[in-house]
Amino acid sequence: MIDAVRQALTQDFGLGYVKFGHSELLGRVVGLLLGSVEALSEEQIAAELEVSKSPVNQITRRLEELNLVRRVRIKGDRKYYYSITPHVFLQAGVNQYRLYEET
Repeated sequence: MIDAVRQALTQDFGLGYVKFGHSELLGRVVGLLLGSVEALSEEQIAAELEVSKSPVNQITRRLEELNLVRRVRIKGDRKYYYSITPHVFLQAGVNQYRLYEET
């Protein structure tokens, strides 16, 4: 059941982000990280979403710029992992407001 909820969350965020002018994959990454208890590497994100690592790398960088995810290190591991920021919904609202101000 949890996997079904997590999958639905990932898909719904993908479709929702399209409505705001972002790529579906960007929204799916946000949804996946929202539904994850622990931080995920780019490889894990790519595998979970069944996409290549290259677009995931670009998206995680963009999400970092938007302050929606944060990069974390796990002791003893050289990879970067990503987790959702604690204030993700507030930050998403701020980002959307800035977008409207610019137009």
